Amino acid sequence: MSLVSMVDWICNVLMPVYAGLQVTAGALRMGIVTRIHPTEGWMRHFVVAGLCLLLSGLVRLAEFFVLKGTGGVS
Repeated sequence: MSLVSMVDWICNVLMPVYAGLQVTAGALRMGIVTRIHPTEGWMRHFVVAGLCLLLSGLVRLAEFFVLKGTGGVS
């Protein structure tokens, strides 16, 4: 039960908050850099934010299917 609670806390609370922080950091870094180029360091922040939200969404989807039951596909 504690493992489920820890995974729930990490993927439903910490990952979206961390994604928001990464978007903020990327926006600040993009504002500081005068030229917009894909090889600059700001793009990394947006990729990390997207991956955090993707992981959170996939765990939420798995949690939904587990809560629906273990009756299999019907």
